[in-house]
Amino acid sequence: MALRKTYPILAEIHLDDDPLYQHTPSDHIEWLNEQSKVMTAEDWSDNSRHYIALTLAPMDRSTRFWLVFYSSDVPLSVPFPMEDATIEALYQTPGLSITDNSLHCAYRGVFIGKM
Repeated sequence: MALRKTYPILAEIHLDDDPLYQHTPSDHIEWLNEQSKVMTAEDWSDNSRHYIALTLAPMDRSTRFWLVFYSSDVPLSVPFPMEDATIEALYQTPGLSITDNSLHCAYRGVFIGKM
């Protein structure tokens, strides 16, 4: 709750396909795969997918957030969405850590970072 109060965009996520929250062009949202590339139609249709992430930026692009959701217990390393980015961990579950411009997932978890 504290993160949502500090960073309002985390409380006001608007999604294109959600009838309750219609995305506004002022907020920039990108859905990413485990290579930190924009999700393709093939990515979306992969039923074996255990990883999904998104970047959020408010209208003024003053801050970017990286939200990661991983549901497997197989270790995975994911490059940062922006090369040479500095990421401040705002929230992370055990087993997720940042090293060498990558997020290392030892097992399932959630990560929220500020770029």
